[in-house]
Amino acid sequence: MIHVVGGVYLETAPRRRYEAVFGSGGRGAAVLSSLGNEVTLHTAGTAVSLDAASDLAFSYEFELESTTVGAAYRFEYPHLAADPYLTPSRPESKAEMPELDARHAVVYGMLEADARVRADRLVFDPQSPGRADFHDPNRLQADQVAYVLNSGEARRITGAATTHEAGARLLEHSGALVCVIKDGAAGGLVFVRDREPMRFSAFETASVWPIGSGDVFTAAFAHAWFSGGEPLECATLASKATAFHSQNRAFPTREQLAEAEFKPASAPSEGELIYLAAPFFASGELRFVDELRSALLKGGAKVFSPYHDVGLGSSAAVVGQDLSGLERATAVLAVIDGGDIGTVFEVGYARAKGIPVVALAERVPNEDLMMLEGSGCEIVADTATALYRSIWLSRS
Repeated sequence: MIHVVGGVYLETAPRRRYEAVFGSGGRGAAVLSSLGNEVTLHTAGTAVSLDAASDLAFSYEFELESTTVGAAYRFEYPHLAADPYLTPSRPESKAEMPELDARHAVVYGMLEADARVRADRLVFDPQSPGRADFHDPNRLQADQVAYVLNSGEARRITGAATTHEAGARLLEHSGALVCVIKDGAAGGLVFVRDREPMRFSAFETASVWPIGSGDVFTAAFAHAWFSGGEPLECATLASKATAFHSQNRAFPTREQLAEAEFKPASAPSEGELIYLAAPFFASGELRFVDELRSALLKGGAKVFSPYHDVGLGSSAAVVGQDLSGLERATAVLAVIDGGDIGTVFEVGYARAKGIPVVALAERVPNEDLMMLEGSGCEIVADTATALYRSIWLSRS
C-alpha cells in the first residue's frame, strides 16, 4: 500500500477548454493506481471538493481518507505556459490532518492542511513555488527521504545559485538520502549521498501538456523507488511517464510505460540560441513577448529577443543587429498570430538559412499557414508546446 498526502483542487484552462478536478494529491494517487499499486489518498477539502475527490477515487480505484476544511481552491491557467491564478488566496493557517503511520508515503505540499507522517520511505514534493522550504522533521519522519522538486524550488529553499549547489545543500541540510531536481526540457539531476550528481534526460514529445506534469513525475518516481529501483533509473522512468502524460493527457499503465518509445532530449549545448520572433508594438504583445522570453530562460534556453536585446529604433539602427542575432540562432520561435510583417520576414529569412522554426499559431486560418507548412516550419497551436519544441530543436 502506498499512502499519498496531497490536495484535490479544481483546475481550469479556459483557452484550452480544460476543466478537471485533480490537484497534486488526486493526480498522484491516480498515477500510482494506474501503475498497479494499492493506494490510499489522504486529503482535505470542503464537502463539494471531497465529493469530487470521491468520484476521482472511484474512477481510478484508490481509497480515500478525508478531512473537512472551510475553503475550496481553484487554479486557473491563462495559457498553458503561465503560472496559474489561485482563488481564493492562500490561507493564513492550516487545518490539522490525522497522523499517518505507513511503510511508503508520498507527501505533496498542501494549501489548506498539514499532516504528520511516519514512514519507512517517504517522497516529498514541496509544491509551493512562492515559499518553498525544507520539510518539517517534526511532521514528516522517515528512515529514508527523497526530495523531488524543480530547480526554482531547490534554489529558493537552499539559497543556492546553481542546481548543483542546491542539490548538495539539500542533502546536507534536509537529511534526505536522495534529491531529484527537475530542469524542464533538459531533464534534471539526481543527487545521492556519497555519489556524484547524475543527469537524466527529458523525452521529446510532439505536443506538451504541462498541467500536472510535476505531480506525475513525483508519483512515478515513488512507484519505482518504493520497489527498490536505483534513483537514476527511477528518475528516468518518471521522466518517461511524464512524457507519456504530456503526449496523451493520460496516466500510463505499467505495460504502456514499458512499451512507450520517446526520443531522449539533448542536453544543453554551448552554441544553442533561440531567436524570439514576435510583434512587440502593443502592451499585450509586449507582455506576451516578455512571458515567452522568461519561460525560455527558466527552461534553461539561451534567447535572443529583438525587443530585449536590441530595442526600438530606426530600421538602420536595429535591423542589422536583429539579423545578426537571427544568423546565430539554432532555432526560431515565431508568434504568427496577428500576421506581423516583420515576424513573417524573419521566418522566411530563417528558413532560407536552414534554421528550424516553430510557428506559434493559435488563431490563424489554415490557408494562411500554407507557406510556413510548405517551407518546413513546425506549426503548433499552444504556448507550452511551442516553448518546449523550440528548446528541443535548438539542441538537436
